Amino acid sequence: MTDAKTRELIRNLFSRQLSVAYPFFHQERIFWIEAHPDRPEHHALATQDQSGLTPSGHDIATTVHEYGGKCFAVSGNRFIYSNKKDSGIYVLSIEDDGELQPLTAGSGPSSVQFAYADFEVFDNNSRMLVVREKKFSGRENENTIAYIALDSSQPVEPLDIVTGADFFASPKVSPDGKRLAWLAWDHPDMPWDAARLMLADIEIKGENVEVGNARRIAGGRNSSVCQSKFLSDGRLCFAMDQDADEDSARNFWNLYTYQDEIGIEALTGELAEYGEPLWNLGSQRWVEIRPGTLVATRTSDAGDELVEIKPDQSVRRLKLKDYKSFGDVHAGTCFGQCKLLFVGGAMEREHELVCCNLDTRTTSVIRSVSPVFSKSSVSRPQSVWFETRDGEKAHAYFYTPVKESKLATTKPPLLVVVHGGPTARSFGVFDGVKQFWVSLGFALIDVNHRGSSGFGRKYRNKLRGKWGVQDIDDVADAIDYIVKAGLADASKVFIRGKSAGGFASLRLVTEYPDKFCAASLYYGIGNLATLAKTTHKFESKYMDSLLGESYSEEMGDEPVSVYIQRSPVGKLDKISCALILFQGKDDKVVPPELSRELAVALEKKGIQSKYVEYEGEGHGFRRLDTKIDSLLQEANFFFQYLD
Repeated sequence: MTDAKTRELIRNLFSRQLSVAYPFFHQERIFWIEAHPDRPEHHALATQDQSGLTPSGHDIATTVHEYGGKCFAVSGNRFIYSNKKDSGIYVLSIEDDGELQPLTAGSGPSSVQFAYADFEVFDNNSRMLVVREKKFSGRENENTIAYIALDSSQPVEPLDIVTGADFFASPKVSPDGKRLAWLAWDHPDMPWDAARLMLADIEIKGENVEVGNARRIAGGRNSSVCQSKFLSDGRLCFAMDQDADEDSARNFWNLYTYQDEIGIEALTGELAEYGEPLWNLGSQRWVEIRPGTLVATRTSDAGDELVEIKPDQSVRRLKLKDYKSFGDVHAGTCFGQCKLLFVGGAMEREHELVCCNLDTRTTSVIRSVSPVFSKSSVSRPQSVWFETRDGEKAHAYFYTPVKESKLATTKPPLLVVVHGGPTARSFGVFDGVKQFWVSLGFALIDVNHRGSSGFGRKYRNKLRGKWGVQDIDDVADAIDYIVKAGLADASKVFIRGKSAGGFASLRLVTEYPDKFCAASLYYGIGNLATLAKTTHKFESKYMDSLLGESYSEEMGDEPVSVYIQRSPVGKLDKISCALILFQGKDDKVVPPELSRELAVALEKKGIQSKYVEYEGEGHGFRRLDTKIDSLLQEANFFFQYLD
């Protein structure tokens, strides 16, 4: 069982976590969105001299696609944002007296609810475009791009001006106000599979706008576009990958530009990623710092780098301390100097909000928290490539345990971590939970199995049709790699995973039962047929490509269906280790029916297990008490099986 010191460590770990996002400059000041650990439902506008600029009853967040994203814009001195509490859009005066006005009516008790993201202000700050999701009870949600007039004295009803696709993202208006670009994709594709870049003419007609002559510029089948935005000279810049078997730049999200007279031109051509999967709307990985010159985040297996891309297409790395991840990049002129804001992740400390003076190449930390672990007690992740059983290679980050821990032995126990998605990835930056485990004495392997993002489209596509096979074989091979190297005790292997990582973990303990002592599943998946019938719109067809088969109501529950064949709930008899399950009652991505069904099945089979469900939690726990309780229970559970 964990002692008082460990319990205090867990509390400190979560109470000091920093949640900052989407920084921007305004009137020589730096603003950002921040949520305090003890108030996770209150994402507020913050600045260096004032932390709570939005009302305490408001939450600057959105449920578009359930994963949300950026849901605000700045128009002059007006801060326009979505309030998750009532799904309304509000206007707050940043300067003056902070006057607050509703721009749209909030959702009432009707059967239709609304969510908004990806705000784009144009026409001299008088109009705005948003991605709007209409949420229905009993049928699939509808997604559109909607128009809102900003100068109305009364709440307005958004007008849908772009429709016809299942999903939309990134509405952007050209500098001359005459063209509109956006991203769109349709079932069964996910945005990283086949998002297409659309371009149309936009015309202001009195109080309304009209969109016409829409055409596809790039992306579509076997090609995906993301990170699209206009440059100051009117060119449309975007990241695009293409389906290519060879290990070439076509495999990666490189940057391109488009203009009508010339077409598409490559801006970069590297074996690295300038884009990322569109899980959250409004992410920003590149920014124009002066006409034709960009600063961008470039991702490789070594982590993220910031690079400067000149008009002559030369690329130069910007060396900034030891940061290994750069999120939400934003540039502006502050006191006459060109400056860059980003949320930076390093190996030895929590994420920080950083301002970089691009003229002097100096950085200053704007927002950070005091560390829980001393620098000397932090285990730095080692990037490793290991050989897989089919002769290829897969990636992982390996952490050695802290030598002074109470579990310190020649061969420590091993904790295996499987990320979610499964089209997500693990990063080689500080993660307090991982450091918690290595501080206890666990070695830890964090696996970027084939199918993970960040390594190109070819690597990502290796999971197509093979979910629950390719990923778990890679994880099993990663375990063997660590054990054969003498870095961990083969008789003391534990595994934890969230969402798709929970599915992989459950598959592993059924397909490789002799490898594990215990497993923890956070909103994990036991029955793929149940998931297909209950999950939300954004991922409702995701399994078509992951499993290579569409779900059928007639055949989906039959033994011949891959949904049944890959579902670990039907193979629980093979399990020889204990499991602990954690679930949020309000989860729309992996609804609680899945964990409840699994918990009942485990109990009927007589398998040692524990099920914990939390009120008010969704997909990804947010409340401080929930985070503390779940990790404490998980640690206590694992310690029972260490001897």
